[in-house]
Amino acid sequence: MNKREPFDLIVVGAGTAGLSCSVTAAGLGLKVAVIEQMREIGGTLHRTSGFMSAAGTRRQRSQGITDDSVELHLSDTLNIARRGFNPALIERAVRSAPETLDWLDGLGFRFHPDTPAIYYGHEPFSVPRTYWGEAAGESILEVIKPLWDRFVADGSIIPYLGHSLGELDAIAGTVRGVTVADMKSGEIVHLTGRSIVLATGGFGSNPKMYSKYSSRSATPPSAAMPGSQGAGHLAALAIGAEIRPAKEILRTGRFALKNDPTRVDLTIQADFDALLRDPREIWVNRQGRRFVDETCHVNTEHEYALLEQEDQTFWAVFDQTALLGGKSLIRGWTPEDYAAAAKSDSHTVYSADSIASLADAAGIHSLGLIETVDEWNDSVGKRQLWRNGAQMSVQTSPYYAVRCQGAILTTFSGLWLDESQRVLTSSGKPLSNLYAAGEVMGAAACSGEAWVGGMCVTPALALGRNLARDIDQLYRSGEGRVGSLS
Repeated sequence: MNKREPFDLIVVGAGTAGLSCSVTAAGLGLKVAVIEQMREIGGTLHRTSGFMSAAGTRRQRSQGITDDSVELHLSDTLNIARRGFNPALIERAVRSAPETLDWLDGLGFRFHPDTPAIYYGHEPFSVPRTYWGEAAGESILEVIKPLWDRFVADGSIIPYLGHSLGELDAIAGTVRGVTVADMKSGEIVHLTGRSIVLATGGFGSNPKMYSKYSSRSATPPSAAMPGSQGAGHLAALAIGAEIRPAKEILRTGRFALKNDPTRVDLTIQADFDALLRDPREIWVNRQGRRFVDETCHVNTEHEYALLEQEDQTFWAVFDQTALLGGKSLIRGWTPEDYAAAAKSDSHTVYSADSIASLADAAGIHSLGLIETVDEWNDSVGKRQLWRNGAQMSVQTSPYYAVRCQGAILTTFSGLWLDESQRVLTSSGKPLSNLYAAGEVMGAAACSGEAWVGGMCVTPALALGRNLARDIDQLYRSGEGRVGSLS
């Protein structure tokens, strides 16, 4: 085993939180080691939409938005999150959000011209405070990477790319370092550090862990990075840490790959959010029964209802008239695309000339679907079953069913942390020198039991930066830094 000189800070993970923490720490003069299992940095920034939220930013003011505040942002976030969050961490993230967005702005972040906006893909905020880049998550990476490259070049950051996390070196509740392995050569390296930050992401690609903490017998398809295996969670659990269980919220509008039902097909996406698109279909479960108001403007109601369905699966059922009118359910698809998908046996789109045949093809209870469609058609023009918008009947062949299963985008359960982001044991005592940021702390910490717009990426960036500053301040008030002594 090779041992390396001590570091002020060891950051495990070079994704959203790990990058913001490491470059901030290096900029303050700390000597930083960064462990990343991939051969490139960025993590989920390579695939996330990169939505962020903040109040009182330069970007808002430049767009003439002056009626927002941190207090209003905090109030909106708590209302949408409902319950199950960490109040101290939400407040810490929200109060740090404006400075974080201004930091990206100062680095040349390419804001999408429509931002800030009220984004309706989640429960919306009361004012425009959601931002994203012209290149989605890649826009964040493209402004942080030059800092990373500079600090790597001058030796402030020592990267260990392509290395997997093994164990945390802990004695009597104090973490002193980490053991990692080169995934190509197998070389074992032991790194010592005064502080260790876990920024290893979630466990959305680990079916065993997901099943354990979600209490679901079947694991939904995942859009998480393949490396999201819970390595940080498992290493922390081995030295006495505790997982904070949370309600694992799934997202609608994603579809499983035909040749791998455990993974999400990233090439297609549907808009089931009524504030983004006027629905023209009814949603039914495997029994062929409607289970929710399709036009409800509170997305979280849809997501909660989905969790109660068998295998978290439903079918959007509509007819030829609905297909030809209005905005497509699946983004960018034409009517010809639906017909082609149905003929190709995609396991996503089904079509038939009768409701009974459609049910048989799609795997829906035939009698249940026939009765539901008959009842629905009878209701059209007689009474309003939808809260918003006009009802549409389902009576013009061919008929269609789009199968949708709730998908894992991020994991809501995570390590227990205190208000300083120190990792806690099952008894509530902090493990000395061990901190966490990003998805490893669980999306619920800052999002509760809902998808709160921007409250995954923003806390990862903001709390990563906060940790670096706190650790630097700790050293300034104590024994000094390794970086200043070498």
